[in-house]
Amino acid sequence: MVAVPKIYKLAGKVDPIVLSSGTARLVSTIASPITALLIIRFLSLTEQGYWYTFLGLVTIVNYAELGMGQVIIQFAAYEWNEFSITHERLESETLGRLKSIFRIALLFGGLTALFALLIALPLGYFIMAGSNITGPQINWLGPWVLVALVAPLNLALVFVNAFLEGCQMIVAANMRRGAQAAAQVVAVFLVFTLGGKLWALGAGQLASFAAGGLWIILTQGAFLRSLLTGFFHNKQVSWRFEMWPLQWRYAVTWAAGPLVYGLFNPLIFSLAGSEAAGRFGFTFAIVGMLLAYSQIWIASRVAVFAKLNAGKRWQQLNSLFKRSAKNTLATYVLGVVVLLVGLYVISQNYPSLAVRLLDPVSSLLLALGSGLSLIIFIIGYFVRSFKEEPFVRMAWINAALVVTLAPAGIFFFQTRGASAAYLLSQSIVIPIAWQIYRKYRDRIKV
Repeated sequence: MVAVPKIYKLAGKVDPIVLSSGTARLVSTIASPITALLIIRFLSLTEQGYWYTFLGLVTIVNYAELGMGQVIIQFAAYEWNEFSITHERLESETLGRLKSIFRIALLFGGLTALFALLIALPLGYFIMAGSNITGPQINWLGPWVLVALVAPLNLALVFVNAFLEGCQMIVAANMRRGAQAAAQVVAVFLVFTLGGKLWALGAGQLASFAAGGLWIILTQGAFLRSLLTGFFHNKQVSWRFEMWPLQWRYAVTWAAGPLVYGLFNPLIFSLAGSEAAGRFGFTFAIVGMLLAYSQIWIASRVAVFAKLNAGKRWQQLNSLFKRSAKNTLATYVLGVVVLLVGLYVISQNYPSLAVRLLDPVSSLLLALGSGLSLIIFIIGYFVRSFKEEPFVRMAWINAALVVTLAPAGIFFFQTRGASAAYLLSQSIVIPIAWQIYRKYRDRIKV
C-alpha cells in the first residue's frame, strides 16, 4: 500500500501543470540569456564553437535513451489510470505492475547511461582532435571528458522522472526542472568567473544532476523507496513482450529523427570551422529556447493526454489537445517575431555582437524549419497518447534527408546551407506527419 501525497492530485481552477511548467520554463528563460551573456563575456568565438559542439554531442547522448522515457511515461500513465484510489491509498493488487515498470526504468536508465558514455567520449575526441583549427591553442580535452562523464548521469535521471510523470506527479517534475536550470546557471557563472572557460559546461551539468537528484529524493523519495520492495522479483510487466513492441518503434524514430539534429554542430565544426559552429550553435540555442518555452502548453501535458486516452475520455483529450496546440503555436510565432527584429537591430547597430550570431536570413530559415519541427512535435504528443508509434517511416525519411542535405549544404554554403537543409527536410516530412494526425483524429470521432 502506497500513500499518494495530495500535492500530486491535479485539481483546482488554475491548471497546476501549466503553472508549474511555466515557472520552470521562466527560470530556464532567464538562465539561457544569462548563459549566453557569460559565453560572450568569457569565451572567444573559437571557444564558443567548441562549447556548442560539446552541446551538440550532449544532444546525441541525451537521445541515446531512444524514446524509452516516453514508453515509460505511457506505461506508467496507463497503469496509474487503472488504480482505484480510496483514502489516498493505492489498492495493493495493482501495485505490482507499477513496481515492475519502475524496476525496468532503473535498469534501463543505468544501462543507457553506460552506453552513452562509451559512445560519446570517443566520438567527441575523434571530431575535435581531427579538426584543423588555427590560432591559439584551446584546452578542450579535459572539459570534454568531464562533459562526457556527467551527461550520462543526467540521462539516467530522465528515466526516473519519466516514471514519476507517468504517475501524474507532473508538478513536482516541472519544479525539479526549474531547480536544475537555476543550479546549472549558478555553476556556470562561478566557473566562468574563476577562469574555467570550457570547464563551465561540465560543471553546470554536474550541478544540474545534483539538484535534480536531491529534489527527487526530498519530494518523492518515500514513494520511490516503497516501490523497491522485492526489486529483483518485480517482473509482472514484461519488457520483452509488452514494452519492446512499442519501444523498438520509438527507438527507430528517435535514432532517425531528433538524434540527427545533434549532428549539425559537429558537422559544421568539421566542415566549416569552429567559428561557424559557434554562430550556428548560439543562434540555434536561442531558437531552441523559443521552442522549449512554446511547448509549455503541450509538453507538460503528455502524461495527462495518456491518462485521458487510457480512460477513453476522448472529448476531453481532443479539446485539451487543440487548446494546447493553439497556445503553443501562438507563443512560438510571437517569439520568432521578437527574435528576428532583435537580430536585425543587432546586425545594424552592434557589429561586435552580430559576429557571434547567424545573419538574419540564415536565422529566418532556421526559425521556419524549427516551426515546422514544432508542428511535428505537437502531432507526436497527441498520437503517442494512444500508446502507439506510427512515425517510423517518417523518421527514416527525415534522417535520410538530413544526412544527405546537411553535409552538402554546409560544404557549399556553410551555416546558411545548414539552415536551409533543416528547413527543406522538415518541409518534406510534415505532410506525412499531418496524414498520421488525421488518421488518429478520425479514430476517436470527436
